[in-house]
Amino acid sequence: MDLNQYLLFGTIGRPRGLRGAVVFWPFYQNTSILQDLKQLWVEQTLYQINHVRSLNQGYELKLQTIDTVEQAKQITLKKTYIERAVLPALEPGEYYIQDLLGLPVLNKQHQQIGVVKSLEHTPHQSFILLEYQQADQIKTTLLPIHENFIYQVHVPTHVIVQNIEDLLNL
Repeated sequence: MDLNQYLLFGTIGRPRGLRGAVVFWPFYQNTSILQDLKQLWVEQTLYQINHVRSLNQGYELKLQTIDTVEQAKQITLKKTYIERAVLPALEPGEYYIQDLLGLPVLNKQHQQIGVVKSLEHTPHQSFILLEYQQADQIKTTLLPIHENFIYQVHVPTHVIVQNIEDLLNL
């Protein structure tokens, strides 16, 4: 799977019910595309979507060929992907979090602090794993993707952050 053509979309949660449905946690706030999706990659396996239903938190997702609780448990906590081609065009200045991977991270004075090493997601917050050097050591810290910390994003060149000195102990 060429990740340039796919977007990391969410995580499969716990089984729901007895017929193989699962709770699904999307990584993006705009989930309107989810209602129209016909298929979804769960790691390296492509599944057809039978139905999607909104829950108080997350979504109930029923995938074709996942028909038992045991089968649903086998895909629990797996990452999901969708084809970028099925997504609506982005407005100028918009980006997908995945597009931050590998970008240099700068402070507001445009001095490089580190690099976006990976992304971490929870149902309520996404983080970048910032890799930086302090003295002779390579360190990492989780930086919330929130306006208090992310000042500007310029995909594909860099990310400018603010208010992170205490997180890095600089």
